[in-house]
Amino acid sequence: MKKPVVITPPPITLVGRWDVSAEKFVKYRDGAEISNTTGAAAPYNLAYVIFNNDSTYTCLAMDWYPALSTYGVVKDEVAGTYRLTDSSLFVSSYLAGLNTISYGGPPSSPPALTPVSDKMVLRQFTDSTLTVHHEYVFNATDPSAGPVGNYKYIWDLYYRKHGR
Repeated sequence: MKKPVVITPPPITLVGRWDVSAEKFVKYRDGAEISNTTGAAAPYNLAYVIFNNDSTYTCLAMDWYPALSTYGVVKDEVAGTYRLTDSSLFVSSYLAGLNTISYGGPPSSPPALTPVSDKMVLRQFTDSTLTVHHEYVFNATDPSAGPVGNYKYIWDLYYRKHGR
């Protein structure tokens, strides 16, 4: 009698290039929603992250101008280290998305930002899709005018494994 053949699928891995397919970005100031945008990647607006075997990553977000065929403008470029534990993803910086990360408050001079919390959770992780939920809370202070407010930024980044 022959033994049955057991085929074990390879483990799902974060390593490789992941292209942002869509993004939801919501901003709050002192508990009130001040901005809510949802966008999909397009030939002219793209972002991706590459996770390496050595626990490093690089991200790139850019606007591409197809009419000029070879001209793109980098909006955001990030590199750092990562750690995947259970359903949490820890990165030493942040993941670049379709929107650039900037403070959008009213101060007259560059604000001082004091982080309160920074959490990133995997909502979905398969061999071809990855969804990251990122919440960043900080206090902003205008050096010339004092406290500006408490801000909360929420990103939902939707990725597809490159080439799938």
